[in-house]
Amino acid sequence: MCFGINKSPPCHIYINPFGTKFNNKVLAVIGKRNKKLQLKIVDYLYNGKMDKYGILPLNSYLRRKIDQSLMMDICYCLHIYTKYKPYTFLVLTPKQKNKKVPKVRGRSQSISDASSPLKIRLNSQSLKYKSPIGLKK
Repeated sequence: MCFGINKSPPCHIYINPFGTKFNNKVLAVIGKRNKKLQLKIVDYLYNGKMDKYGILPLNSYLRRKIDQSLMMDICYCLHIYTKYKPYTFLVLTPKQKNKKVPKVRGRSQSISDASSPLKIRLNSQSLKYKSPIGLKK
């Protein structure tokens, strides 16, 4: 996501630090270039180093320590190389504790029609088939 006139830099890439993309891809790329930085991120996130300010000190630390060549490698591993611009920064977003299910009305339903029930949009993970242990569909 780029801010400024005509999407000019600086750009910010928002990523969940507890997600699989961050753990599998971004930390691996950071670890190849700077093992000390990778260990500091893991220590801060997973070993209870968060303070009352949450993740903000880690974001400011990453902004100082990740140079633009490493940021370009991170963009390539996330397959967003078309959005890379100079002065791109990685921003870690806090972990979402409660995911609310959004309620969506059908196209033919008006907003003022209170008697009609709302359709509930489910996320794709809740619709996946989960087989018992040892049995496959």
